Amino acid sequence: MKMAYTIAALVVASTVAASQTALAGGMWPNSGPPDTTGRLELGIDVSNAGNGPEGAKEFLHTLSHERQRGLVNGCRAMLNNPYFAPFNLIVFCQNLVSVTQNFPRMPPPPISRNGG
Repeated sequence: MKMAYTIAALVVASTVAASQTALAGGMWPNSGPPDTTGRLELGIDVSNAGNGPEGAKEFLHTLSHERQRGLVNGCRAMLNNPYFAPFNLIVFCQNLVSVTQNFPRMPPPPISRNGG
């Protein structure tokens, strides 16, 4: 019985190690090049946004208020953990956040009392 637990532990440890290696090396199947449009990270294509803070601000004004709030909050969240984001999105978000310092933050989603 002790041998079975040891083998199970080795299998789990090797699986975790292999998945971490594949993730770090970008070896997942169909991983392809990183998305630089912003669709994955921000939910909107920002590839046609202008350069610099003013370009980011002009792009923001083309969106509805709801999309503006989502984009600004998405950028704030991405800048808190930018490790896997493409460089151009980091720069865009830095520019956007720099011109929206007083932009209202999105309230947290309501907590369901029904366990869902």
